[in-house]
Amino acid sequence: MTSPPAKIKAFVKQSSIWDLVGKFQIAMKVFGFANFTIDGKIEDGKIKTTFVDIIIAFATNSLIFYLIYLNYNSNLSLISTNSKVIDIGSRVVLLFEITNVFATSIIMFVRRHQLWGIFSRCHRLDGELSALGMIFDHKKQHRNFFLASGLSILVFLLMSAITVYFLPQLIEPERSTNLIVSYLTINASMTISLLTIAFLLFALYQRFELINSSIRHYFVTEEEDEMKPQKPSKVLCKIIAKLADLHDTLVDIVGSFNSCFTFQLMNVIAAMFMTNIFSIFAIYRVFVRYDYGQYERAIIQYAWNCYFLLYGLAIITLASLVTRTGKYTAVIVHKAVNYIFDDDDPVIDYLKMFSQQMQHRAPVVTCKLFTFDFTLLFTIIGATATYIVVLIQFDTDVTIPNKNSTIIGNFTNSTY
Repeated sequence: MTSPPAKIKAFVKQSSIWDLVGKFQIAMKVFGFANFTIDGKIEDGKIKTTFVDIIIAFATNSLIFYLIYLNYNSNLSLISTNSKVIDIGSRVVLLFEITNVFATSIIMFVRRHQLWGIFSRCHRLDGELSALGMIFDHKKQHRNFFLASGLSILVFLLMSAITVYFLPQLIEPERSTNLIVSYLTINASMTISLLTIAFLLFALYQRFELINSSIRHYFVTEEEDEMKPQKPSKVLCKIIAKLADLHDTLVDIVGSFNSCFTFQLMNVIAAMFMTNIFSIFAIYRVFVRYDYGQYERAIIQYAWNCYFLLYGLAIITLASLVTRTGKYTAVIVHKAVNYIFDDDDPVIDYLKMFSQQMQHRAPVVTCKLFTFDFTLLFTIIGATATYIVVLIQFDTDVTIPNKNSTIIGNFTNSTY
């Protein structure tokens, strides 16, 4: 048998998830999240740890330990105000983020086989979907990913430039260098970790949507749909059984994702919660307590908080889409049953079994403690508002504006 032409080989290679995953692995390896090497392609590759991987892991973790040492022995709070709450809180948040980067690198190494299994199973699932005539558009996914990554990099570089420009003017030069190294390193590492989570969730959502499109392709699910070319019941039963198996595989992949990224998902919520509280409280101190000397620092910190808040919102949105799209498959299946007018058709029984399977095997993105959906987002907003009110109530350090100091001073003397 003659080998396929070079153009076909190039097209097959480009239409695979492998190219995008390879770029992800390079970025993750640089920041210590992929301390392993793939021997071969994604479908038959074996994971191994080379000498270069050990050197990169040692250099990355050494940098993280050095940042922990700096923040343990120095007051490296980006927001340094008259409020001890903000000083201690911002330092705790920075230490929390640094520690989480180190813990994430360890977890990603321990669960490297499970992580790579997610990619390999997605690759096999794409091949099985293409056998049903549903081709996954990898080119479009690559294009969307590079656009999102490019926008994220531009925003990160802009935020980094603002931080590098303003910090040396606000604090002592010996402190500003340590602060810049700490914040930019940790923020870059967290950006790569969050992009990985968002990419996987978006990939799972697209594959659930493709399964739903497959059902719409073979069955009538809406009243205004045109009649589909009638296939033999035996063929349709095989198609339903295959789609049920693919849906079950995707639910398994979601379970592997939950197990592999439990700690990272918890980190997303905890970081969103803590940074949002202290950054909003810092803005309150500036505008209500008239601490205008810390205005630039508070704005920089709040801008970084908004930067990562967008990632958190994107991850919650994508997780909600995965759950909703995976569960909506049951709705489409029941609609297909309603438009089969022959009650004795065996296809109805296969569709009902498919529906029963989804009743017991629904995809849910969770971190073992709570589900990632918009209910969680509203809970975070309510809890943030509650704790900000608590901090304001405990904020007894009143800074009196200069324009009122003379009046208050005279009033105090006359009263005395």
